Amino acid sequence: MRQLLICYISIFVVGLFACDDDVPSWAKDVDSAVDLGLSVKWAPCNLGASQSYESGGLYGWGDPTGKAVSVDSMDFNQDLETGIRYVKWNYRSLYGGQNPPQDISGTGYDLATKMLGKNWRMPTKREMQELLKYCRWEKTEEHGVPGMKVTGNNGNSIFLPITNFRNGGKVYPTFKDRGYYWSSTLSTEEEEAKSLNYKELGASPCCAGALYFNMTTTVDTGRIYITFEANTRHSGLAIRPVLNK
Repeated sequence: MRQLLICYISIFVVGLFACDDDVPSWAKDVDSAVDLGLSVKWAPCNLGASQSYESGGLYGWGDPTGKAVSVDSMDFNQDLETGIRYVKWNYRSLYGGQNPPQDISGTGYDLATKMLGKNWRMPTKREMQELLKYCRWEKTEEHGVPGMKVTGNNGNSIFLPITNFRNGGKVYPTFKDRGYYWSSTLSTEEEEAKSLNYKELGASPCCAGALYFNMTTTVDTGRIYITFEANTRHSGLAIRPVLNK
């Protein structure tokens, strides 16, 4: 009985952490994390990627399996006069469920922690906004893949490749100029209204915050469009993990 109990405990403990055989080499070496002079260090690659120029996987927010693709998560009711879409979150379990934490970084909902181990986690809204505020963004390519070089004040940099966008089982290409990256933080009502013209009917937020860039310069400013916006939790976006200093 004692041996059986030890066996069950061992299986449970192993299940809490990433299987070492499935963890990419860069994630096994914490020294691979890039210090941009910010509050955290940034992974050199996206989740699901082994090279910096690979986009990796497209994952739903708060999905620790990394496999959920269902989009039957919300009720929509659009006001034809104003264009406002009134939404209500329905899921009790998928994508963080009906009442997810305000921030899932490092929790059981965090796919980066699940796949890579306890050292790694999803970046919070505040940590992503540090990239926007304190780093220099430049268009570039790595191995023929377009993306953004993000350089800190200390001269160190990371490469964020363009990514596709997934809605359910359908993947939409982003015309080789856009990137979508999840944060671990639920979006605010203001972000939802600005990004998607949503207004919540229920108590459970339907969206989480994400970093978005469009490398095509706008006509009015001549600048690359980079922002932090809301995206529905069932959307499939890329994840760039972070590491605590």
